Amino acid sequence: MTKQIEAPKAQTAGAAQTAQNGNNANDATPKKPETVGEVVAKTLADEEKTRKALEKRKQELQKCLSEIERKKELVDHLDKFHDTDHELDAAKQLLDDEIENDEFESHLFRISLVAVGPYGDKKEVASVTNTELNRVFVETLRAKIAEKVTELETELMK
Repeated sequence: MTKQIEAPKAQTAGAAQTAQNGNNANDATPKKPETVGEVVAKTLADEEKTRKALEKRKQELQKCLSEIERKKELVDHLDKFHDTDHELDAAKQLLDDEIENDEFESHLFRISLVAVGPYGDKKEVASVTNTELNRVFVETLRAKIAEKVTELETELMK
């Protein structure tokens, strides 16, 4: 008993194309190729969607950038308040030393109220050199700065 091996049957070019496309003669609606106009319209629609998505993303990034700039400004204010607080702390220490020495008037500090004219000319309206009053002024100013620092830090955490 010998077995015969059958050779595969050759396919016609049309049958091979139909097998590749997944279409066979039994399909009711053959896929029609897209026209150039349809391809162009589809491409333009895709480009418009991409353009809109890019514009939306650009707006989101601009909003983020604005928020970063606002927070940077808050940090700059915070730095100024910290620097001023350190300077006032040093001044308070010097005023405390003068108070310990029973000095009525400070030889180191004077608080002045100055009026500025329309052309930038300045005129001193009042001046305080009393060590106790200067220390109270410095302590009050430091307390107000501490309040503002807390406000800024809260705002930065948002």
